[in-house]
Amino acid sequence: MNRIFGLTVWQIIILLIILVFLGMTLGQFLLIIAIVVGKNLWDRHSAAKRTDFENEQSALSTSPTTTTESSVSVEQEELEEKTSPTEEVKNFNAYQLLAQYKIILESIDLIDNSKNVGVVVSRIDLMLERLPSLLAYPNNELSEIGINQTTIKDAHSAVINNRTKIINTAIYRAYHDRLLKVSGFQKDTSKLNNIAKFFNEIMNTKNLPQESKDYCNQLLAEYTTDHISKQTKPYHKDDETSMFCEKTVSSMVKTDNTVNSVIEIIPTEILNLLWFSDGNLKNYDKEKRTVSEIKSGNFTFTLQISGSEDPSAISFELPIGVPLDPAPKLGYFPSYANMTPDERATYLYWLTNIDTPIDISYVFVFYYGLERLLYFDENKYETAFNTILRLRKNHKHPSFLGYSSEALMGCAIAHKRNDLLKIALENNTETISPSKLACMAVLGEVLSTEDIISLASSIGFTNKRYIKMQYPLFFETLNNNLHKKYSTFGFPLTPNLLETHEKCSIPISANISIEERWIKVPNILSNVTFQKELLEMLRKTHEDVKNILKQQRYGKK
Repeated sequence: MNRIFGLTVWQIIILLIILVFLGMTLGQFLLIIAIVVGKNLWDRHSAAKRTDFENEQSALSTSPTTTTESSVSVEQEELEEKTSPTEEVKNFNAYQLLAQYKIILESIDLIDNSKNVGVVVSRIDLMLERLPSLLAYPNNELSEIGINQTTIKDAHSAVINNRTKIINTAIYRAYHDRLLKVSGFQKDTSKLNNIAKFFNEIMNTKNLPQESKDYCNQLLAEYTTDHISKQTKPYHKDDETSMFCEKTVSSMVKTDNTVNSVIEIIPTEILNLLWFSDGNLKNYDKEKRTVSEIKSGNFTFTLQISGSEDPSAISFELPIGVPLDPAPKLGYFPSYANMTPDERATYLYWLTNIDTPIDISYVFVFYYGLERLLYFDENKYETAFNTILRLRKNHKHPSFLGYSSEALMGCAIAHKRNDLLKIALENNTETISPSKLACMAVLGEVLSTEDIISLASSIGFTNKRYIKMQYPLFFETLNNNLHKKYSTFGFPLTPNLLETHEKCSIPISANISIEERWIKVPNILSNVTFQKELLEMLRKTHEDVKNILKQQRYGKK
């Protein structure tokens, strides 16, 4: 049949009838014709392509090898249609990056936990070799596959800047493990030979820094001098050299431990501050009640040891297990008796070096016993005082700092030691509490300009506009005003300010076996003279600042 533009005559006639019936314009009709013709041509083209492909497949089916090659070629063409060359390279790099990152994470875990110094050294060197290549990638590319560039940078910085420290930490970890193993030997000579052999093996480690070899010699010399009487202190006192892996395993060897085996390696100065409820070191009797009445100026309070169990008391009868790392939290008002065996082991091993970071609940257990010494032991209170200062330096927890600062001041007052009271005040950098103000008044200390500003609201000064907006100017002006009136940069406190009827309660002890845990101290903030003088000084400073700012504005005009 004759065709026009690929259409039969009858198809064109039918379309004309539809045109007349629908009232279409000529332009609309031609558009429909173009669409129909285009579809017809495309269908014919597709049919021809299918026929050619079927013929080609039929011709190639006689050779299995050729068919396989053709199939692979088709698959490759399809893959090329889905993935551009750039994407292929990117996918390949992502795989490579993730593999490298996994190696880095494995290395960090080994560095943090391995007791094999050779493994730690080799893994550090491996990280130094691999990390630069990871850092070469932009942060956005790393982020797309879940890699944190900051983490990589921190790891690289740690191994570069702290390589020797990290290795020495591993040496100490391995040394501690060896100490536990040789503790079961009967003869001291056998222990010494084993430790000497242990350090000799470490010093033969490939690429071991000279500083680490010196550290091995230092530890060996200390062990030889002390024999097995106590454990040497670790190289580092904080966790700044640890890596970024969040989950670590125990750094102690899993073995059957006893309280006696751990007591042997606790430093003597710490051992002498512990309380024991039984065994050959028993020094605590919960039935005993000791009353201590303390009077110092306006301070008067009475303390006694109740008949309850001291939370810090160690019992040889309670089992211990395996030290845990990280140490699990013990909750509020923890005690040695209520710990699990593993928690007791964690606590006892921490006592071998109380500077080591640990959950604050373990620090509190040790601290409870120190509080008892502060108030009831004439021979050990000063050692306990200094040990608390040591704990405050290494364990910055708000609750612990609050309790311990009050106890240090209470101890100084109880023993009428103004020298210790001055030290306690110097170490109390938290807030200006009523007890701190009272102690400063006892010593005649000067309340600083900064402290006066911080107490502004407490003494009734509410217009703090310039304090907020012009703090440097307000501070300088107040400082000058104080000096003009009192000849010192601050407000001089005196014992007379303690003469006030209002008192406030402060926690003098965190140890629940000590009563009364809360005592009342004079609240200087309620002293009329104190309030009046400081309030007048703050108001004057406010007006002075206002005038200074006004003059500055006029000067610009």
